[in-house]
Amino acid sequence: MNKALYKIVGGAVMTGLIAGLVTGCSGSNNNASNTPSASPAGSAAPSASASAPASQEVAQFPTDNVELSFYYPFGEDTFNTTIKAPLEAKYPNIKLNFVDKMNDEDISQGIVPDIMYLQGITKIDEDLMPKKLEFDLQPFIDKYGIDLSQIQPNLIKDINRRDGKLYGMPYMMIPDALFYNKDIFDKLGVEYPRDSMTWDEIVDLAKQVTRNEGGVQYRGLDFDYPFTLLDQYKRDVPDTVEPTFSTLNKEVYQQWMDRVKTILSIPGNYPSDPQERSGKMLMWGSAFLNDKNVAMYPYWDFTRNLADAVDQGAGFNWDLVSYPQLPENPGVAPTPFTHVLTVSPVSKYPDASVQVLSYLISEDYQTLLSKKAWGGPILTNPAIQDAYATEDPRFAGKNMKAMFAYPPADPSTKPPVRNFEFDILWNGVYDLAKMEKDTNTLLTEWQDQAAKKIQENSGK
Repeated sequence: MNKALYKIVGGAVMTGLIAGLVTGCSGSNNNASNTPSASPAGSAAPSASASAPASQEVAQFPTDNVELSFYYPFGEDTFNTTIKAPLEAKYPNIKLNFVDKMNDEDISQGIVPDIMYLQGITKIDEDLMPKKLEFDLQPFIDKYGIDLSQIQPNLIKDINRRDGKLYGMPYMMIPDALFYNKDIFDKLGVEYPRDSMTWDEIVDLAKQVTRNEGGVQYRGLDFDYPFTLLDQYKRDVPDTVEPTFSTLNKEVYQQWMDRVKTILSIPGNYPSDPQERSGKMLMWGSAFLNDKNVAMYPYWDFTRNLADAVDQGAGFNWDLVSYPQLPENPGVAPTPFTHVLTVSPVSKYPDASVQVLSYLISEDYQTLLSKKAWGGPILTNPAIQDAYATEDPRFAGKNMKAMFAYPPADPSTKPPVRNFEFDILWNGVYDLAKMEKDTNTLLTEWQDQAAKKIQENSGK
């Protein structure tokens, strides 16, 4: 569904294309360090309904020596640094073996890693469930008394939308913020943006710094990825499978499209030619990072990219504030890109696998993750959030707390967007940017495309 991913490479958060859960090939030697352990499907994991009675004492995790295979798509060095070393230091009886590939043939034979890393909550729908790899963690949470109360509740709620089952555990998230180029504001004599500004205030500020100065056309606000704004809107959840572009949620989509058009229509902010304007959409912040004539950019955590550019002598003086607030639904941030861990339904060691997950969501580990900026912490503890990137001197004096200023939008206030619907939105953004069709026409087209896809899928 999502078309971008922040890859963790050597501890850096970088943009890149999403890789699916199941890609490539894995080895055939079940004892190899990069091969998942095999177990006949359905024979290993306890029933998801085998939750311990409320009166039963909390169990203790087993202490037997065990080797667990762990699917992780960002390279073995990063895996060793960010997961394997901390976990094995905490639990010397557990050894984690790196797995970087899975394929359908292995899955059909019950060769599945004990623990799997999902690049986004939607991977539960896209990869786990179609391949019958979903596994409800809740009985193990109850059995071992694992405390989930400190996890950002809307992340858990987002996962629980699937039949009320906990098919994954949030591991880390990529929060959102508004990044800005201080050099441009200084040059033009305009005050910097502040935390808690609304979208209307940011648009007004963008107009002040959109001008031609000394032969350079400065752009106030690049908005090449407008879907995070859409995440802030409340939408009605339909009782049917029908799309809601031009029906139930028509007004919301119109409001979103009008805001996007307002930003694209600021004189001098985007090219006047429709085709050129459309070509600047979905560029992953390259204009803000590289052109150095863009004053502000709302996006996922972009700090590593900015700091790396400075290190390479190609950067600028930057900072960040909280993601702009939506007057129609204030007090929330967009849904963060959340990375998820889960356990194989055919693992021979589900208890030890859940123990690994329990450590990776603990305050100790999440503090480590936050300090080193391996990812945004999923706990609501302010001290852990405030520790974000504190071990990297490049971020000293930066307003890193801004990324955690507001909780994610409540997922129950919007319908899950299916893959084909997101593809329609994705392609539709290019047409939206051209501004050659009115919003009603675009929404009707999107509605027809979605209805056609639903009809095609129903016939399969």
